[in-house]
Amino acid sequence: MIKKIYTLLLMACCIGFVGCSDDDETVQATLKVVKSDVSYDCFGGEGTIEVNSVDPVTATSSVNWCQATASGNVIQLKVAPNQSESSRTAVISLQSASGSTQVAIYQMGDVPISDIEGRALGKNGEQLTFHVKSVSEIQIESSADWLTYQLEGEQLTVNIADFPPGSPTGTRSATLTVSAGKVYKMQYTYSQFNMEGEFDCFRSVDGVQQSYGTCRLEESATPLVYNVYPKGSIFDGPYKISYENGKFVIRFNQVLGAYDAKRNIVLCAYDKAGRLSWDTKIEYVAPVAFNQETGLMTLTFQDNGTWAGQHVDGFYYSITDEQGTPTGTGWAVTDIVWVRK
Repeated sequence: MIKKIYTLLLMACCIGFVGCSDDDETVQATLKVVKSDVSYDCFGGEGTIEVNSVDPVTATSSVNWCQATASGNVIQLKVAPNQSESSRTAVISLQSASGSTQVAIYQMGDVPISDIEGRALGKNGEQLTFHVKSVSEIQIESSADWLTYQLEGEQLTVNIADFPPGSPTGTRSATLTVSAGKVYKMQYTYSQFNMEGEFDCFRSVDGVQQSYGTCRLEESATPLVYNVYPKGSIFDGPYKISYENGKFVIRFNQVLGAYDAKRNIVLCAYDKAGRLSWDTKIEYVAPVAFNQETGLMTLTFQDNGTWAGQHVDGFYYSITDEQGTPTGTGWAVTDIVWVRK
């Protein structure tokens, strides 16, 4: 009986010991970054770092160009403009009673932001507007008096004067140089073309060059696209020719005019094997060149590989059917050369 009572008392003590133990886990407070603005361009600006902390937070910056000010759980950042061409990094140290952490801030070097671009223009002058922005002072220089500019704030106005009449070459180019800081320098080329004028037209007949009249080029409403007005050709209907990258380009399937009340004449590509095409992707091109003896502009038209499996040797003035489709009936003109008067 005594042994039984002793056993019961011992069990009660054990139960009491277990009941008095502390099984509540202590929740450890932490300092955690939940959101941050860490990247800045060369112009700097303002941003924030947001933290999760139950204790007050202090913020310290490793550099003077990035200021950090703590207010509650938000750290305000103020990044100064970077006038150096090199990027740079700051470290923001965050401290509270419950922990510490660091946040890296990155800033790009001084690279101007610009939408400036060169242009190829026709004979008429033009005023172009661009925008350029830099931490450093922007310097601009023009290589010609007919290319002028005004920079007001971030807006750059570029003025191209009218092309002077009577130019012997019909082309001119000038460069606008934009620089900022010690490293950045960009050059933009502005080219102007005046290809208007009268040309003597020649073709090859049995290997012999013969005249087939003249043609007059007049600039259309689209810059660098010219209307061609032939005189003395097989069919004196106007068509278009464009100036692209130093070459004149003729594309086909152009309607030259009426052949009769129901049919037209269409300009087609032609090769000496007797094939023709009115595919608008085919081109007949003439690089702009100048005769060394006379100095006159000479355009020698040639194939450029745009007619797959064939060779563009010249024009074909094709009569269409009543639905407007070329029939293959017409006249060919090959090995075409134009010489400016």
